[in-house]
Amino acid sequence: MTDSNDYSKFIETAPDADGLASLAQLATDLYLAEISAAEAAEAAKDAQQKVLNISQHRIPELMTKLGMSEFTTTNGIKLKIAPSYRASISKARKGEAHAWLDENGEGGMIKHNVLVGFARDSGDAAAKLMNDLEDKGFNVKDEEKIESSTLRAWVKRQLESGADIPMDLFGASKQDIAKITAKPETMFGE
Repeated sequence: MTDSNDYSKFIETAPDADGLASLAQLATDLYLAEISAAEAAEAAKDAQQKVLNISQHRIPELMTKLGMSEFTTTNGIKLKIAPSYRASISKARKGEAHAWLDENGEGGMIKHNVLVGFARDSGDAAAKLMNDLEDKGFNVKDEEKIESSTLRAWVKRQLESGADIPMDLFGASKQDIAKITAKPETMFGE
C-alpha cells in the first residue's frame, strides 16, 4: 500500500540566516532604544528640576537680596520676577474649605456635579435625568468640585486685593518666579 497523501505543506522551513541575523539586530536595537529613552526621560526630569530650582529659588532669592525685580544681561536675556499662585484643597479638608467659602460669600465657585453612569445604548434614559434616576436603578454620584484654575485665580485675586484667607485650608501659596521675558538673538556662538 502506497501513501498518496502530500504532507509537504506541513513541513516547516527554518528561517534563513540573514533573517535571523536581522531579527537579532532589531532586538538589540530595541533594547538599546529603550535604554536611551529611559535615560533621556531621566535627563529631562533632572533638567526640569534644575529649571524649577533656578527659576523658583536661586534667581528670586538673589534678585530680592539685590533689591531687583527685573534684570537684563549684557547678552540680552531679560529676567522679571513675577508672582505665581498655587492652590489645591485636600480631600480631607474639602468640606471645611467649601463651608468657609459659603460663609464668606464665595460659594459660587463651587460646582455641583451630578455624575450618572449609563450603558452605551441608554441615551433615551439620560434625557429624563435626575428625579427618576434612582427609581430606575441607576447609580448616581453627587459631587461638589472647584476647578483648580478657578481656585487658583480666586486665590490670586484675594491675595492681590489684600484679603486675609486661610492659606493652609486651600493649600494655597504665593511664590515669586523668575521668568525670561526676552531671549538673546545670538548666544554661545550661534
